[in-house]
Amino acid sequence: MIIRQYEDKDIEQITEIWNEIVDSAIAFPEEEPLKLGDAREFFAKELAVICACEEDKILGFYVLHPNGYGRRSHICNTSYGVRADARGHGVGRKLVLDSFKRCKEYGFKILQYNGVVSINESALKLYRSLNMTEAGRIENGYRLKDGSYCDGIIFTKQL
Repeated sequence: MIIRQYEDKDIEQITEIWNEIVDSAIAFPEEEPLKLGDAREFFAKELAVICACEEDKILGFYVLHPNGYGRRSHICNTSYGVRADARGHGVGRKLVLDSFKRCKEYGFKILQYNGVVSINESALKLYRSLNMTEAGRIENGYRLKDGSYCDGIIFTKQL
């Protein structure tokens, strides 16, 4: 597996993974899928988009962007996506570990996840295994597809 910067040729696969996660409704806050044209614009605004791939197949990706400005500009945020058929094979772990390194390279001091969905067991297990700090809980901070609510968990990592 190679981890590299996003290229324009990746847009269709990344959008497919993104929309798969949006449809699952247990990770990203978006409610509507991205259209290809909107996806190009959306990903172009990110500080970095990084892909994990095998040959021409994108297994997963993450986006990196500042999480604050001014006196909080040293804090960044990332969002990860792994295609359903690649989950459980260490792709997410490799992307998270790569993001720690790249966030530092961009000059960030802290990585913060703003609200990991409390029923997203695989994400919780991964972040806890990497000794990330569980910094807080937002009660009923995430609305599920069926209209019910669950908590959002804030994680941080000192870089």
